[in-house]
Amino acid sequence: MLAQSRYMLIGIEPQRFAEMVLAELRGWFDEDGRCPFWEHVASKFFRLEFDQADLMSASTDGQFILDLAPRHPIYTELLPEEARDVIGRVHRDGEAARAMLEREGFRYQGLVDLFDAGPTVACPRDDIRTVRDARRLRVKPGEDAYGEEVLISTSEVARFRAVRASVLIDGDAAILGRDPMEALGVCEGEVVRVKA
Repeated sequence: MLAQSRYMLIGIEPQRFAEMVLAELRGWFDEDGRCPFWEHVASKFFRLEFDQADLMSASTDGQFILDLAPRHPIYTELLPEEARDVIGRVHRDGEAARAMLEREGFRYQGLVDLFDAGPTVACPRDDIRTVRDARRLRVKPGEDAYGEEVLISTSEVARFRAVRASVLIDGDAAILGRDPMEALGVCEGEVVRVKA
């Protein structure tokens, strides 16, 4: 739901976002928590433990990556087989995330993370299924317990909220119960985005 909510936000004002949307997936680690690509390649440049480098990458502007990363291509043919075999391979715990991204239209582009060689998937912003297929409908109050459960969001970035709730679609109206209307902070006649 969190990922789809982000796409609902993108769909409100797509011009605020890049035309190509990327998602990085965790690379392969074995059952002992070893990352062959990190051990054979990346650790030689960063000289840190993987977790330390990963935390620095997530919590800084990434300048240390630019400062320490190799300046020239890495010839994969020269790498040990163990490192080559995991390039672009998703961690077992990331398979569900990859499948969800693929349902949204994301595809592997041949780009991998420098730390763990996890794949980066991409999709043109306007082709992301949730961005493309969400409908703009006017809120109409109704009973709480009928209709299909779908993702519903507000239609303004400044007061963005999203919920999964039952809705009955009647033409250009989204008939919502009291609880989802309160959760979204919307009133009758306001516009919401709905993705079935």
